[in-house]
Amino acid sequence: MVHFTKDRYARKHYDVRDNRGWTAVHEAAYAGNTGCLEFLLRQEDSDVNWKTFEGETALLLAARAGHLQCTRMLLKNGAEVNSPTNEMYTPLFEAVNANSLSCAKCLLRHGADVNRQVFTGYSPLHLAAEKGYSGMVELLLDQGGYLDLEADHKLTPIFLASQFGHIHCLETLLKCAKDRGQLEAVNKTTTDNATPILIAAQEGHEDCIKLLLTHNANPNIPVTEYMGVAAHFAIYKEHAKCLKVLLPVTDRDCLYRNVSKNMHPLVMAIQASSTECLEMLMEDGMDICTKLPLGVFAHFNPLFTTLQYSTNVSILCHVALNWTLVGVKYLLDKGLPCNAQTPEELPPLLMSLASDNSDLFTLLLKYGANPNIYHSLANGNVTTLMAIERDVKTLLTVTSETGVKQEIFGKYLCKLILCKADLVSCIRDTDKDQEVFKYNLYQVLNKCSMTVNLWPVLTLLFTFCTNLSISQEFKKHVYNEEVISYFNTIEDSTQSLAHACRRSIVIELARKRRYQERHIRSLPIPSLLQEYLLFLDYGPKASSLITMQRWTVHLEGGPRRVNHAAVAIGDKIYSFGGYCTGEDYETTRPMDIHVLDTISLRWTLIPPAKEEECVPYQRYGHTCVGYHNSAYIWGGRNDKDGACNILYAFDSASLKWSTPKVNGKVPNARDGHSACVIDGKMYIFGGYEEQIDRFSNEVHCLHMSTFMWEPINVKGTPARWRDFHSATGLGNLMYVFGGRSDYGGEIFTNHEIYCNKIQVFDTSTSTWMEPVTYGIQPIGRRSHSAFVYKGNVYIFGGYNGLHDLHFRDIFRFDPVRMQWSMIKVKGQGPTARRRQCCCVIGDKVYLFGGTSPNSAESSEPTESDLIDHSDLHILDFSPSLTTLCKLCILENKIDVSSLPKTIR
Repeated sequence: MVHFTKDRYARKHYDVRDNRGWTAVHEAAYAGNTGCLEFLLRQEDSDVNWKTFEGETALLLAARAGHLQCTRMLLKNGAEVNSPTNEMYTPLFEAVNANSLSCAKCLLRHGADVNRQVFTGYSPLHLAAEKGYSGMVELLLDQGGYLDLEADHKLTPIFLASQFGHIHCLETLLKCAKDRGQLEAVNKTTTDNATPILIAAQEGHEDCIKLLLTHNANPNIPVTEYMGVAAHFAIYKEHAKCLKVLLPVTDRDCLYRNVSKNMHPLVMAIQASSTECLEMLMEDGMDICTKLPLGVFAHFNPLFTTLQYSTNVSILCHVALNWTLVGVKYLLDKGLPCNAQTPEELPPLLMSLASDNSDLFTLLLKYGANPNIYHSLANGNVTTLMAIERDVKTLLTVTSETGVKQEIFGKYLCKLILCKADLVSCIRDTDKDQEVFKYNLYQVLNKCSMTVNLWPVLTLLFTFCTNLSISQEFKKHVYNEEVISYFNTIEDSTQSLAHACRRSIVIELARKRRYQERHIRSLPIPSLLQEYLLFLDYGPKASSLITMQRWTVHLEGGPRRVNHAAVAIGDKIYSFGGYCTGEDYETTRPMDIHVLDTISLRWTLIPPAKEEECVPYQRYGHTCVGYHNSAYIWGGRNDKDGACNILYAFDSASLKWSTPKVNGKVPNARDGHSACVIDGKMYIFGGYEEQIDRFSNEVHCLHMSTFMWEPINVKGTPARWRDFHSATGLGNLMYVFGGRSDYGGEIFTNHEIYCNKIQVFDTSTSTWMEPVTYGIQPIGRRSHSAFVYKGNVYIFGGYNGLHDLHFRDIFRFDPVRMQWSMIKVKGQGPTARRRQCCCVIGDKVYLFGGTSPNSAESSEPTESDLIDHSDLHILDFSPSLTTLCKLCILENKIDVSSLPKTIR
């Protein structure tokens, strides 16, 4: 006060504002300092209705803080009682929010508008009802507060009191409604047609529900979206006490018939954490066997599209993965059928397979579900077919008590075996052509994208069949060369009585959780019988036949190269050009050459040649082929000089470059093409011709003996225009796979196509062919690697720009059987990548360089989001026992100190 007096004598102004727009008057009112406030209001330059930047007056701030004396003083000095803020808050609204009855009464005596609404549509009565201030509600109603005034979303004070369970406020509001003859307000609905009794049921306010019912609340008014009424929301929120009050007054048509499937009482009650609501509904007469529609799931699933089951299904078919099974067990105990009751009805066991709900699948089998389900539009046991389809798609990894991780195949098929389900019917007499319109094993295997799982699952299937007979057509369709004799052995063994006995014994042991090798070895039977029970008469496991190949070496520290070209000559690999992020692409400089000695696994950089006349400039997107002891570089580009069509030769003996004199029609300069040598000729295909801005699908041939270029006039339908594909020579044939094409054909329109078909060019007849292939084809890709090993073509890695996917998979194409298969390789392999190089020497593939996404979360990789590699990986198709032992020691960190030094 002394400071204010001094400021007055010093003739200072009192309208100075802070960063909120507050003056001294605002501060005094909010702080409840009546002395200061009285002094300030006496000054000539003070205005009692000054507003802050938010539009707040001193009266509003005093009411907000609940200061009655300041409120009276401001009103006495002419403060506007209804002055709103920018968001339409008034002093009365603030007094209600502070639950200050004294301030509210004072404001009302001075003419405060009891029904003034703020920007959300709330009136003071809305706020008091929401907060549960029963005294304030009574005051506002006495002063003429409207019961039916609507806020945003058509909220009323009665609705808010019901929502937040303020029973005393609700009592006051309902008494007023009755006294005013406005009881229709008890059923006034919000924007989504929710009523006060519905929101009370959702929030679990039993006493509010009872009170509303005594005032004519209608519990059968449904919300707009799901047509749910109050009882539905009580079930949804598991409020059993509320449901008990509502069930006697709820219309059965509203409860069971007029509601959407997701809000059906049975659907909601079965997924609850307890069975309280479920028991109550069953006591009330709910039919647990009622059939409910499945919805959009039925539009694409073969159960309905192929097998044409009815889409009105048992509640068991609606059980989702995230549901607890407490309610399911209760219903099964109460007699809910776990099998279909008519041929048209979908068996719940099949639906559990379709939704990959293994817990439900196991539970249904435990309660007696029939594992043998047949259909006129399916070949064999449908349950077995669907179990194979599921098991082929997924691989389960479990961790033992000792921390050892183990891959488990056939999580569904194993359960069917233990139930002695029919396995053989889906294999026997399967005809690929006659059964094309039926659900059969061919359809299942054609949808298989996890070939890694295929052979173990089929092995499991065949092993537990009796009198197995596999057609030659089936073998041709799905078998690889390595496992034919293995599966033939299994097929022959299933014809014997001994195998049938073994099958029964193994199933019984497995049911008792005693089928482990240690238990079998402890049985008091001859070792020969022990081995027979362990199926050792079949020889190695199927997985070991298929996965002999292994990644054996991973080294860092080599050249960091992307989009380079490489060739193997002797026991060395020569890598030419390429780039890495951050390099200068625009300065012309000699092409670098890195050499890998595959004996010592050391890289060396060949010094640049002094004479640069015959040395190619640094580039990327070029090709390199080996012929005799030289490497031939053609094509490619850099960002300064563009694309090139000069042929360069590098002599691996003298380490010198030359430019052979060529004749004939030289192909246009390009990059992203392919090159391979077949019968003394280098064939160039595809690529992007920068000068004329187009993709190519032409074939050019360079005779390596005369260096004569020759354009090839091809026959048949040419392969599509493309770049960054692969072309692999095998015999007289060139196998082209992948690459980036465009919807515009040869014209680049930035609408990419990634083809996964293999196309073959016969160099002896200059004819293009597109063979019919079998097995699981790789996804279309570009910038991958392709190589030949023992007469098969292999594909590794690459990138699909449409799906923004980098790959690390390995596919094998058998040109004799025209069959694709995915190869599972043991060991820690390279990360997913593109633009790497692969070279084959003997039984080993040397992979190095390339680029990968830097982060798994990066959805649209840019140059800064990619990481360029300097690593070397070796894929050994036939690792020696010594190599395998060394890897085992390293991977399992085995102590070798006790071994002889010569071995260590």
